Amino acid sequence: MFGKNVDSDEDGSARMRSNPMIDRSEARRWRRGFLAWGSLAVVVALAIGWTIVWFAASSMAQSRLDGWLEKEAARGRVWSCPERRVEGFPSSFYVVCERPTFSGAVDGTEAQARLTRLSAGAFLWAPGHVDVELVGPLALATKDEKSRLALAFRRMRLDLRFSMEKLQRAALLGEELEIRWTDPNAAFDGKARSVELSAQPVENALQTYDIAVKGAGLAFPELDRFVESTEPASLLIDARLSGAASLAAGRGAERLERWRVARGRLFVERLAFGKGALELTGSGELGLDELHRLEGRVELGERGADALLLRLGVSPAAIGVANALSGLLRGADAGRPTVKLPFSLENGKVAIGPLRKVYRLKPLY
Repeated sequence: MFGKNVDSDEDGSARMRSNPMIDRSEARRWRRGFLAWGSLAVVVALAIGWTIVWFAASSMAQSRLDGWLEKEAARGRVWSCPERRVEGFPSSFYVVCERPTFSGAVDGTEAQARLTRLSAGAFLWAPGHVDVELVGPLALATKDEKSRLALAFRRMRLDLRFSMEKLQRAALLGEELEIRWTDPNAAFDGKARSVELSAQPVENALQTYDIAVKGAGLAFPELDRFVESTEPASLLIDARLSGAASLAAGRGAERLERWRVARGRLFVERLAFGKGALELTGSGELGLDELHRLEGRVELGERGADALLLRLGVSPAAIGVANALSGLLRGADAGRPTVKLPFSLENGKVAIGPLRKVYRLKPLY
C-alpha cells in the first residue's frame, strides 16, 4: 500500500513538473521580475547620467563666467561676486551672485556700482535661452561721487536668446521702477509701473535691428510741468535701427560719430504717446548731419495738444486751418479732430507744421 502511494506521489510530481500552465506562470513571474529590476536599473543609470550632465554643464557655465570676468578685468572693468553658488538641479542651472559689484569706466568716466543679487541661468534642454534676474536696488556713482544713480524696482528680468552663440533677441522687463539721477548740473527722477525694451537683428539685413519700447504708468515731474498734466503717461515705440554695430563700444560721442559716418538711420515705424487728454501718434526717420545735429522728418497726429502747441509758439487754430486747406485733416471725435503735424529737421533747423514755425537745433555732441 505504501509503495503504491509513493508511486502515485512520484507520478503527481512528474505531472506537475511537466504541466505547461505552471511553466508559463513561472516564466511570467520571471519576466516581470526582470522587467522591474531592469527598469529600475535604467532609471538609476539615467539619474546618474543626468546628474553628471548637470554638474558638467554647471561647471562649464562657471568656467565661461570666470573667463568673461577675466576679459572684463583686462579691459579695466572689474566685476566681483563675493558669494557665488549654483542652483536649479535637476532641470536647470543658475549661477547666483549675492551683492555683486562693478568698478570701471562708464562712458569714459570711472564709476562704481552695486546690486543686491543677480542670477543667470538656463534650462538644460534650452541652453540658448538665458534668463537673468536682478534684485535691487541698483546704485551707481562716479568715482568722485559727484554723480549718482539710484534705481529701485520690484522686479527686473533680462531675457536673452542665442543661436550658434550669436545673440538673436534681448528683452528687458522692469516692474514698479523708481529712478533718481543727480549730478552737479541737474537732477532727474521718475517712476514707471512697467517698462519693456527689446531688440533683435533683422534677417538678411546687415547691422540692422528691430527695437521696441513700451512703458506704462510713467510719471516724471519735468514732463508733468511741460504738458501741464499729472496723469500717468504711456509710451509705445516700434523702430528699426540701421548701422547698429557702430554703437557697440566706446564713449557716447564716439559711438554716435561712428553711427553717423556709417550712415545709420532710425526708422520710427510707430509712435504712440498718451498722457491725460493728450494723444500723440506718428512715424518718421531720423539721422545725424555733418555738424552732429538731428536730421530727418517726423509726422505726428495729435489730439488735445492745444496748450502744448501754444507754448511752442504754434497756433492750434492756424494748424487746423492749414490742415483743412491741404486736405490733411482726418475725421473728428466729438469735436476733437486728429491733426497732422509734420516736423522737418534739416540744416540745423526744425520746422513745425505746414506754417513752417522754425526752431534751431544744437549739436548732440
